[in-house]
Amino acid sequence: MVNFIKLSNMIINTKFIRAIVCDSKKYYININYNISGNLFWFSEDKFEIEICAIEKPSDYKIITDWIDKN
Repeated sequence: MVNFIKLSNMIINTKFIRAIVCDSKKYYININYNISGNLFWFSEDKFEIEICAIEKPSDYKIITDWIDKN
């Protein structure tokens, strides 16, 4: 089963989350992902998403709840 986190402007596949760094009122989500198809292969070692409690309080709460649940 694949789990996803739905935020206001994106959906994150949780199997690609490598780490979540908690800083004062911010989360930094480190993502490792590979995209492949019949004719292409794309690999990115690190991609970081910043979730701020002040700018996006609903997204911050979603991440906080997901961390508490897991």
